[in-house]
Amino acid sequence: MLSNSQWPAPAWQNGLSEADQGKAQARVLLDIAAIYATSSGTSSALAHALGVNPTAILQARSRGKVSAELAVKIESLLGRALFPRELFRPDLFLIGD
Repeated sequence: MLSNSQWPAPAWQNGLSEADQGKAQARVLLDIAAIYATSSGTSSALAHALGVNPTAILQARSRGKVSAELAVKIESLLGRALFPRELFRPDLFLIGD
């Protein structure tokens, strides 16, 4: 199972504040999830695959924070091995829950 630290941050995040790095990391993880989930790799296609309104994905991207419900849905769709809920919300879920 992967943790946040196992998905390396892109180099462009190096100059960001810690808060902005967290937001950027959430956006990167959502982008990676979209690529894994759908052939088009778009946020709207990910939303469709998850059965949520595309606005939910766009809001999570802009806030830089995935809801607990969305984290669980992503884990269910893509598998716990690569996309565990705690990857998206380590503040809410303990590794191994």
